[in-house]
Amino acid sequence: MNTYPDTVKEFMEESIKDLHYFFENENFFITPEEGIKSYNEIVGPAAVKSWVETGEVCFDDENMTQLLVKIITNCAINSMKEIGLVDSIEDENGEEVMWLTNKGKELGNLINDSFDSDEMNQRLNKDLK
Repeated sequence: MNTYPDTVKEFMEESIKDLHYFFENENFFITPEEGIKSYNEIVGPAAVKSWVETGEVCFDDENMTQLLVKIITNCAINSMKEIGLVDSIEDENGEEVMWLTNKGKELGNLINDSFDSDEMNQRLNKDLK
């Protein structure tokens, strides 16, 4: 963990305990290691910002939900990069620019083709009823 003020360290250590169940949920396809890494990368700076602005670390449910969405998104993007579906570079403003690789485009086309089929549409409609 980065060098954070004690208040932030305490918050990070306590809140990660509460979120362990979240990272172990199979529906998100996130390993606990990935979740904790992303948690530290995303929540750490937000916690420092809260501490600097208010003197304490405090997130309401809406803020925490937004942070969790960022964690899930970050994990998904990292996974897609690892298997070669997307790639990215940093632009001149320091922003990450992302694109589908050829492998990602092929998979996207395969998925689109499967959703265009009558059989897939019938199965989806049946499952939605």
